[in-house]
Amino acid sequence: MKIKQSRFPHTIQIGQGIRQLKNQMTSISNPIHQFIDNQEIKSRISILPRTFDINLIKEDQAPKISLPVTLTNHALLLLLHLLEQNKFIQGDIITVALAIADNFIHSIADKKTMRAIERDVCSNFVFYQTVISWQINEQLHYQLKDSNLIPKIFWAD
Repeated sequence: MKIKQSRFPHTIQIGQGIRQLKNQMTSISNPIHQFIDNQEIKSRISILPRTFDINLIKEDQAPKISLPVTLTNHALLLLLHLLEQNKFIQGDIITVALAIADNFIHSIADKKTMRAIERDVCSNFVFYQTVISWQINEQLHYQLKDSNLIPKIFWAD
């Protein structure tokens, strides 16, 4: 299985070169007000501190709160980590579901916690394999392996 990316001049073989692709990914961090100012559009969201005297403070006098925004695709990072660890089943969307389910928690974590989440998502994949084996052995009518992406995301979450 090959992935071709137009941003990269080469083809990447799944299971090989994943670390290289992860190293080429970059993230950008900008305060949201800089982005809005650069777009020359009026902000539709105002974040103002609430105080007892909110009626005495005019909006233009209120202190601005800048929100950091990162453009790192954490779901993609988790997906690449799972592929690098050979945690995928041909024809099964569970690897994508696991990456999407843990995307948010990974995005707000520090580096040490991110590594723990990556280990946990690999453990969840092993647990998924155990569950589908049990369902096959028990000949259950509903089998998780036959589900679409959305039910697998709910299961993984």
